[in-house]
Amino acid sequence: MAGLTGWWRYAGFAAVCLGTFLAGAAGVVRDNGRIGQGILVENVPVGGLTRADAAHLIARELTGKLPPTLRLEYAGQAWTLDGASFGRRAKAAEAADEAYQLTRPDGAARRVARRLKVLHRGAVVPLHVAVDRDKLEALIGAVAEQVDRAPQNVKVRDFIGGRLYFQEEQDGLKVDIAKTAERAAGSGAFPPPAFVELAVERVPAKVKLADVRQEFNTVLAEYRTSMSKGYDGEMRENRVHNVRLCLRRLNGTILGPGEVFSFDETVGERKPEDGFRSSYVFYRKPDGTIEEKWESGGGICQLATTIFNTVLRADLKIIERSNHSKPVHYSRPARDATVYYRVRDLKFQNTLARPLLIWGQVGGDYDLVITVIGDARDKVQVDLDSDYWEGSTGSGGTLWRTVKSPAGDVLVNHERICDSFYPYEPPKPPPTPPPAKGAKPAASTRPAPEPEPAKPAAAPAEPPAAPEPGPGVDRENPEPAATEGGG
Repeated sequence: MAGLTGWWRYAGFAAVCLGTFLAGAAGVVRDNGRIGQGILVENVPVGGLTRADAAHLIARELTGKLPPTLRLEYAGQAWTLDGASFGRRAKAAEAADEAYQLTRPDGAARRVARRLKVLHRGAVVPLHVAVDRDKLEALIGAVAEQVDRAPQNVKVRDFIGGRLYFQEEQDGLKVDIAKTAERAAGSGAFPPPAFVELAVERVPAKVKLADVRQEFNTVLAEYRTSMSKGYDGEMRENRVHNVRLCLRRLNGTILGPGEVFSFDETVGERKPEDGFRSSYVFYRKPDGTIEEKWESGGGICQLATTIFNTVLRADLKIIERSNHSKPVHYSRPARDATVYYRVRDLKFQNTLARPLLIWGQVGGDYDLVITVIGDARDKVQVDLDSDYWEGSTGSGGTLWRTVKSPAGDVLVNHERICDSFYPYEPPKPPPTPPPAKGAKPAASTRPAPEPEPAKPAAAPAEPPAAPEPGPGVDRENPEPAATEGGG
């Protein structure tokens, strides 16, 4: 009997334990809408909290630990960005949701096992940081504009007695915006970096000193124009002064194979504060008449024209060129080139196999000479041929080029370079004579007559048909609204 009593006591105890276990398991399995016990986000305990309460607690405890700014550094320079400017924030709600889902796998048995494990061993959920990548890259891009530097090819400092003196090349710099943004985002981990080094790549110059010492051994082409004809006194001296200022910026320019020369980019704006003087320029106005006046930088169209003719003789490719509003005395029609800052540019490309350099000077006889120097293996013979025609509304011409090898073999035959059109200026109305001294207009008591309706103007005569335009000519608008005349 005593043994039976002991068995019942044991069975009762086991039943109580089983009931307690089942009740506990049921409590573990039951979803009460709260985060499981024993879970932390970073070092913040969130067990037993709703997701909303946990998100609030995480934001309160950890958001303040976000660096308020991001410092970008490079070569002793620093730029500070406000974290709010690129949307940097702690993803508190997302972390609370991840903590909530941690103990809620599919299946009751797995859920019980996961919750018991977390309850006894604990679990840590990482906090992530979000940024607006587009805004961040835009801010880094603004900094990059202050760091980026175009590579500078080796340059000639002087050309004296047929000898070249060089200035060594300088590599460029380019900020890798995407890589810098990746560093700044810190892979989304908490806490994000408070400062990062800009990812900067070096951009090597295309033409180095070692490349050109032996390759600049001959004159590929040379052309000259006179700056004394048609001008004298202050006008001539100011024109020569302006051209010499431009040559300081131009001389020694080296173009590697495939590189493009831009007059605007090389010479820049011709401003009085930079020493440029006023001289004769002319503009074609919207009504077709030409206005002549003095303006800063006058005369440099003659420099552009001389460069244009030189590079044609070196067999280079013309990318952009415009003719003047009217023929100029220092160039034959179709062989001139006008420039006006940010309106008309002169561009050409080095299509040779090796680098070339450009040098210019104005001698004591007022001759402007432009020289292209390169390798003898790139030297060719060039013949230029242009025609000239006159029509009812203007005149014009076409320029062709034939290229031959040093032995005289034709390499390119009669290549059309450009077409030019110079509209005639419409007649200007004669000035109204002033009234005679002391004369008074006669008084009239008769009413003024009604004005007659205006007669329709006769259609202007069409210009003679011109050949299809070559490079640098806009047939839809062959004349710029404002062009400079070198005079």
